[in-house]
Amino acid sequence: MGRVYGRTMRAARVLSSLFAFTLVAGFGTRAHAQAPAQVVVREGSSTTLDERYDEERKRGFELAARGDLNDAERAFGNAASLKKSLPEPRYLLGEVRRRNGKLADAAADFKAAMSLAATGKQKEFYAKALAALAVTFERMGELQQARDMWIKAVKFADDNPTGPLTADVARSRVQAIDLVFEREHVYINVRQRIQDRERIAEAAKAP
Repeated sequence: MGRVYGRTMRAARVLSSLFAFTLVAGFGTRAHAQAPAQVVVREGSSTTLDERYDEERKRGFELAARGDLNDAERAFGNAASLKKSLPEPRYLLGEVRRRNGKLADAAADFKAAMSLAATGKQKEFYAKALAALAVTFERMGELQQARDMWIKAVKFADDNPTGPLTADVARSRVQAIDLVFEREHVYINVRQRIQDRERIAEAAKAP
Protein backbone atom coordinates (compact mmCIF):
# COMPACT_ATOMS: atom_id res chain seq x y z
CA MET A 1 0.00 0.00 0.00
CA GLY A 2 3.01 2.35 0.59
CA ARG A 3 3.94 2.08 -3.08
CA VAL A 4 0.35 2.73 -4.12
CA TYR A 5 0.17 5.79 -1.87
CA GLY A 6 3.45 7.09 -3.33
CA ARG A 7 2.12 6.65 -6.86
CA THR A 8 -1.07 8.47 -5.91
CA MET A 9 0.90 11.43 -4.53
CA ARG A 10 3.06 11.57 -7.67
CA ALA A 11 -0.05 11.37 -9.81
CA ALA A 12 -1.56 14.25 -7.87
CA ARG A 13 1.50 16.39 -8.51
CA VAL A 14 1.48 15.50 -12.21
CA LEU A 15 -2.22 16.28 -12.36
CA SER A 16 -1.66 19.68 -10.80
CA SER A 17 1.15 20.56 -13.22
CA LEU A 18 -0.64 19.32 -16.34
CA PHE A 19 -3.87 21.13 -15.59
CA ALA A 20 -2.53 24.30 -13.97
CA PHE A 21 -5.35 26.70 -13.16
CA THR A 22 -5.45 29.73 -10.87
CA LEU A 23 -7.69 32.72 -10.44
CA VAL A 24 -6.88 36.41 -10.54
CA ALA A 25 -6.17 37.47 -6.97
CA GLY A 26 -5.12 41.03 -7.74
CA PHE A 27 -1.41 40.23 -7.32
CA GLY A 28 -1.25 36.78 -8.87
CA THR A 29 -2.73 34.80 -11.74
CA ARG A 30 -6.17 33.08 -12.58
CA ALA A 31 -2.92 29.55 -6.03
CA HIS A 32 -3.95 23.58 10.65
CA ALA A 33 -6.04 26.79 10.36
CA GLN A 34 -4.39 29.77 11.98
CA ALA A 35 -6.33 32.85 12.99
CA PRO A 36 -5.35 36.01 11.09
CA ALA A 37 -3.16 38.41 13.03
CA GLN A 38 -5.10 40.79 15.21
CA VAL A 39 -4.91 44.48 14.42
CA VAL A 40 -5.55 47.04 17.12
CA VAL A 41 -7.07 50.34 16.05
CA ARG A 42 -6.17 52.89 18.73
CA GLU A 43 -8.83 55.16 20.08
CA GLY A 44 -8.43 58.70 18.88
CA SER A 45 -6.52 57.63 15.78
CA SER A 46 -7.15 59.79 12.76
CA THR A 47 -7.03 56.71 10.53
CA THR A 48 -10.42 55.13 9.96
CA LEU A 49 -11.08 51.41 9.88
CA ASP A 50 -11.70 51.52 6.12
CA GLU A 51 -8.42 53.34 5.56
CA ARG A 52 -6.50 50.83 7.66
CA TYR A 53 -8.10 48.00 5.74
CA ASP A 54 -7.21 49.57 2.38
CA GLU A 55 -3.63 50.17 3.53
CA GLU A 56 -3.13 46.58 4.67
CA ARG A 57 -4.75 45.20 1.53
CA LYS A 58 -2.58 47.39 -0.72
CA ARG A 59 0.53 46.46 1.26
CA GLY A 60 -0.33 42.79 0.88
CA PHE A 61 -0.52 43.12 -2.90
CA GLU A 62 2.79 44.97 -3.06
CA LEU A 63 4.62 42.50 -0.81
CA ALA A 64 3.24 39.48 -2.67
CA ALA A 65 4.25 41.00 -6.00
CA ARG A 66 7.82 41.26 -4.67
CA GLY A 67 7.70 37.66 -3.49
CA ASP A 68 7.75 38.60 0.21
CA LEU A 69 5.10 36.06 1.09
CA ASN A 70 5.55 36.02 4.86
CA ASP A 71 4.99 39.76 5.20
CA ALA A 72 2.21 39.61 2.61
CA GLU A 73 0.54 36.93 4.72
CA ARG A 74 0.70 39.21 7.74
CA ALA A 75 -0.73 42.13 5.77
CA PHE A 76 -3.67 40.16 4.41
CA GLY A 77 -4.16 38.62 7.85
CA ASN A 78 -4.41 42.15 9.25
CA ALA A 79 -6.91 43.07 6.55
CA ALA A 80 -8.98 39.97 7.32
CA SER A 81 -9.04 40.90 11.01
CA LEU A 82 -10.16 44.44 10.23
CA LYS A 83 -12.99 43.30 7.95
CA LYS A 84 -14.06 39.96 9.35
CA SER A 85 -17.28 39.85 7.31
CA LEU A 86 -15.60 40.28 3.91
CA PRO A 87 -14.61 37.20 1.90
CA GLU A 88 -11.95 38.97 -0.18
CA PRO A 89 -9.18 39.40 2.44
CA ARG A 90 -9.60 35.84 3.68
CA TYR A 91 -9.41 34.60 0.09
CA LEU A 92 -6.27 36.67 -0.55
CA LEU A 93 -4.75 35.34 2.67
CA GLY A 94 -5.40 31.82 1.39
CA GLU A 95 -3.76 32.57 -1.95
CA VAL A 96 -0.60 33.84 -0.27
CA ARG A 97 -0.47 30.89 2.10
CA ARG A 98 -0.92 28.48 -0.78
CA ARG A 99 1.93 30.12 -2.68
CA ASN A 100 3.98 29.87 0.50
CA GLY A 101 3.32 26.12 0.77
CA LYS A 102 0.98 26.36 3.76
CA LEU A 103 -1.67 24.24 2.12
CA ALA A 104 -3.72 23.24 5.17
CA ASP A 105 -3.92 26.88 6.28
CA ALA A 106 -4.83 27.96 2.76
CA ALA A 107 -7.61 25.38 2.57
CA ALA A 108 -9.06 26.69 5.84
CA ASP A 109 -8.94 30.25 4.49
CA PHE A 110 -10.68 29.30 1.26
CA LYS A 111 -13.41 27.49 3.19
CA ALA A 112 -13.90 30.57 5.36
CA ALA A 113 -14.01 32.82 2.29
CA MET A 114 -16.63 30.58 0.69
CA SER A 115 -18.77 30.74 3.82
CA LEU A 116 -18.48 34.53 4.03
CA ALA A 117 -19.18 34.92 0.32
CA ALA A 118 -22.24 32.69 0.53
CA THR A 119 -23.59 34.67 3.47
CA GLY A 120 -23.02 37.97 1.69
CA LYS A 121 -24.15 36.62 -1.68
CA GLN A 122 -20.83 37.59 -3.27
CA LYS A 123 -20.68 35.09 -6.10
CA GLU A 124 -17.34 36.26 -7.50
CA PHE A 125 -15.37 35.43 -4.37
CA TYR A 126 -17.36 32.28 -3.74
CA ALA A 127 -16.32 31.03 -7.18
CA LYS A 128 -12.69 32.05 -6.71
CA ALA A 129 -12.44 30.47 -3.28
CA LEU A 130 -14.17 27.30 -4.47
CA ALA A 131 -11.77 26.79 -7.38
CA ALA A 132 -8.78 27.70 -5.21
CA LEU A 133 -9.87 25.15 -2.59
CA ALA A 134 -10.18 22.44 -5.25
CA VAL A 135 -6.68 23.18 -6.57
CA THR A 136 -5.30 23.23 -3.03
CA PHE A 137 -6.78 19.81 -2.31
CA GLU A 138 -5.11 18.54 -5.50
CA ARG A 139 -1.74 19.84 -4.31
CA MET A 140 -2.32 18.17 -0.95
CA GLY A 141 -2.97 14.85 -2.70
CA GLU A 142 -6.56 14.85 -1.44
CA LEU A 143 -7.99 13.97 -4.83
CA GLN A 144 -11.42 12.83 -3.66
CA GLN A 145 -11.96 16.12 -1.83
CA ALA A 146 -10.67 17.99 -4.86
CA ARG A 147 -13.09 16.10 -7.08
CA ASP A 148 -15.98 16.95 -4.75
CA MET A 149 -15.11 20.64 -4.98
CA TRP A 150 -14.85 20.54 -8.77
CA ILE A 151 -18.26 18.85 -8.96
CA LYS A 152 -19.62 21.70 -6.84
CA ALA A 153 -17.85 24.14 -9.19
CA VAL A 154 -19.55 22.56 -12.21
CA LYS A 155 -22.97 23.11 -10.66
CA PHE A 156 -22.08 26.66 -9.64
CA ALA A 157 -20.83 27.48 -13.15
CA ASP A 158 -23.93 25.98 -14.75
CA ASP A 159 -26.13 28.05 -12.43
CA ASN A 160 -24.05 31.20 -13.01
CA PRO A 161 -22.99 31.14 -16.68
CA THR A 162 -21.70 34.73 -16.63
CA GLY A 163 -19.59 34.22 -13.51
CA PRO A 164 -15.80 33.86 -13.21
CA LEU A 165 -15.95 30.04 -13.28
CA THR A 166 -16.51 28.03 -16.44
CA ALA A 167 -18.12 24.61 -16.31
CA ASP A 168 -15.73 23.28 -18.98
CA VAL A 169 -12.69 23.94 -16.81
CA ALA A 170 -14.28 22.31 -13.77
CA ARG A 171 -15.41 19.28 -15.80
CA SER A 172 -11.91 18.84 -17.24
CA ARG A 173 -10.51 18.67 -13.72
CA VAL A 174 -13.07 16.07 -12.69
CA GLN A 175 -12.16 13.99 -15.75
CA ALA A 176 -8.44 14.31 -15.01
CA ILE A 177 -8.91 13.14 -11.43
CA ASP A 178 -11.10 10.25 -12.58
CA LEU A 179 -8.31 9.21 -14.95
CA VAL A 180 -5.85 9.12 -12.04
CA PHE A 181 -8.28 7.01 -10.02
CA GLU A 182 -8.77 4.62 -12.94
CA ARG A 183 -5.02 4.18 -13.38
CA GLU A 184 -4.54 3.55 -9.67
CA HIS A 185 -7.35 1.00 -9.70
CA VAL A 186 -5.71 -0.85 -12.60
CA TYR A 187 -2.33 -0.74 -10.85
CA ILE A 188 -3.78 -2.17 -7.62
CA ASN A 189 -5.53 -4.97 -9.53
CA VAL A 190 -2.35 -5.86 -11.41
CA ARG A 191 -0.34 -5.93 -8.19
CA GLN A 192 -2.96 -8.17 -6.59
CA ARG A 193 -2.80 -10.62 -9.51
CA ILE A 194 1.00 -10.72 -9.32
CA GLN A 195 0.88 -11.42 -5.60
CA ASP A 196 -1.68 -14.17 -6.18
CA ARG A 197 0.56 -15.82 -8.79
CA GLU A 198 3.57 -15.56 -6.47
CA ARG A 199 1.63 -17.27 -3.67
CA ILE A 200 0.52 -20.06 -6.04
CA ALA A 201 4.12 -20.53 -7.23
CA GLU A 202 5.44 -20.69 -3.67
CA ALA A 203 2.74 -23.19 -2.72
CA ALA A 204 3.67 -25.39 -5.69
CA LYS A 205 7.29 -25.47 -4.50
CA ALA A 206 6.30 -26.63 -1.06
CA PRO A 207 7.02 -30.39 -0.42
